[in-house]
Amino acid sequence: MTKILSWNIQSGLGCDRIRDLDRISNYIREHGFPEIICLQEVSRNISDYSAPEQSDQLKYLKKKFPEYSAHWATGASWLNKDGKCEEFGNLTLSRVPVRLSRTHLLPKPPAEGELQIARAAIEVIIPYGDNFLRLINSHLAYHQSSERRSQLEYFCQYQKWEQESCTKGATLKTGAYAHHISTSNTVICGDFNFTPGGDDHAFFTANGWQDAWNFFYTHNPATCGVFDQDLWPEGSHCRDYFWLSKQCVYQPCEASVDQQVKYSDHQPITITFPKV
Repeated sequence: MTKILSWNIQSGLGCDRIRDLDRISNYIREHGFPEIICLQEVSRNISDYSAPEQSDQLKYLKKKFPEYSAHWATGASWLNKDGKCEEFGNLTLSRVPVRLSRTHLLPKPPAEGELQIARAAIEVIIPYGDNFLRLINSHLAYHQSSERRSQLEYFCQYQKWEQESCTKGATLKTGAYAHHISTSNTVICGDFNFTPGGDDHAFFTANGWQDAWNFFYTHNPATCGVFDQDLWPEGSHCRDYFWLSKQCVYQPCEASVDQQVKYSDHQPITITFPKV
């Protein structure tokens, strides 16, 4: 079995307004100890986003999960007044051997007057059966719908390119030009910042992506706003997903959300693929 957890941890900020990565890491260890952990909103040395003793959350989480390899993606790095590097991004931790990892800088078309974050996704490719599985850990734009749509279009184009590489057979080269591994078995997880029934969900579905919640639920379960009614006055709703490419030959045997945890404004979600 291969279990994947995805969680927007809000830089460790719980619904009690306490920042604590220990309880998040302890929860992960105590609930299934997944083969792969995908976290969004991990911060490095951003004072407003971390407890003082946990300021470099990337370093802290790597220490908490020493048996995992760590794969990090940030859209930008900058030096603060103390000379420390500040970053904000996504972290994938894997107990499965990672054959290839890539960082994707997501489109950020200028939007004057709108709040924007330089966003990146982290891709890992792992062996699975007699093939490979690509997992992309992402967090899409919140404030600007056109920015978010451009990011969805990017993933569609990337999957098309990978599918064509598999169909035609990629030319293997060496060094920086090498195309090491091609697979059409793609899973994208994370906080997509759109809800079921909306235009973005319909767009992604129409362009060949399968919402994994639909394999197991008649309605998408709530993954956000379950407890934090101040931040999410609309109440509980779904904005966290596992999306499978239509070419993916592997089907999950389970997908779930823990709606009892209050350690973030989002809930941890998991998907499990059977042993092959």
